[in-house]
Amino acid sequence: MKFFKRIIFLIFKPLNPVDVENGHSVNKFSLYKRFELLLKGNISQFLLIFKHISINLISIIFIPVAIILFFFKYKLIYINFWQIGAPPQQIGTLYKYLKLSNFNTKRIICLNPKLISNTYEANKFYKPKIIIIENFFLYLFFLPLLNIKQITLMPYIADTSHEKTKYNLIHGVYEDINNRNEIFLFKKKDKKLLKRINKNIKLEKYIILNIRDNQNYYSKRNAKVINYKKTVKFLLKKKYQVIRLMDEKDLKLNINNKHYLEISNSEINLYLQILLYKFAKFCIVTQSGPAGYASIIDTPFLLTNSVTKKSRLVSKKKDSIIFKRINYRKKIFFDNTSNEILNATMKIERSQNKIINYY
Repeated sequence: MKFFKRIIFLIFKPLNPVDVENGHSVNKFSLYKRFELLLKGNISQFLLIFKHISINLISIIFIPVAIILFFFKYKLIYINFWQIGAPPQQIGTLYKYLKLSNFNTKRIICLNPKLISNTYEANKFYKPKIIIIENFFLYLFFLPLLNIKQITLMPYIADTSHEKTKYNLIHGVYEDINNRNEIFLFKKKDKKLLKRINKNIKLEKYIILNIRDNQNYYSKRNAKVINYKKTVKFLLKKKYQVIRLMDEKDLKLNINNKHYLEISNSEINLYLQILLYKFAKFCIVTQSGPAGYASIIDTPFLLTNSVTKKSRLVSKKKDSIIFKRINYRKKIFFDNTSNEILNATMKIERSQNKIINYY
């Protein structure tokens, strides 16, 4: 079944809304660019060129539909629904952009089909605010319309890894006007659902720790989880529960404390995972998918071991960020030290206590 789903996904997946060239994010490749890359030896572009041409031709047939959508002021948002952190970051940013532009956000259409999506479980958050297309056949109907620029908003402005990003500007202006960051509905009673993950979760006082600790391949975004051990012990001493969300092959921390939990991401559906971040006192993350949740929830985030200074992936006023030190000449990235992580954690923890004491 997984193999069948994978084949269907590869055939009917949209072209990437944001592509990568020489390690940098760029707008979706044009057909001309794909031919150029193919001539330079990028064989993977061969099938993508066929798909690109097919979608271009089919989209011509859908021009009458596009005219109707344009006339009634509907807008499609072109998102990446196959990577965990992409939808909240892209949907959240594009929603706020359109809201600030006085667009009727009830007429935003987003494609996230259950059959081939890795992130459809989170659709429950978005449905009250925008139109989510989950049915696979409806998805196929709307897919060519993503190619028509007049009715589609691309997520390039929501990407944080390039200099032309509008991510921080959009979120900053939205927060200044609305005095909050959240746009999707969360019910307090949903907090009780977290007991489904683990009955020992302390609903009133827990911290999320999510560290990109992939041992299978090198990435400058990876971090040494051992450097977080001192911080975990500090939080436990402060009577917090620390919940570390991790992949199965991540290095375990040898901490013998009943208030320290290590939970595999694969054991939690995406809806409950976002709830877990939402109701935490604050979250400590690295530059990976879950950091994107900072754009749709009010929970404070501490982003550690960040590798890009072009934009802040965690953009709220109460968020915090510490960067890796970089030797640009040798292109070497140095992880945050144990003390750097601890000091940043102590700072965000104190700021949270001040807010609580104020109220």
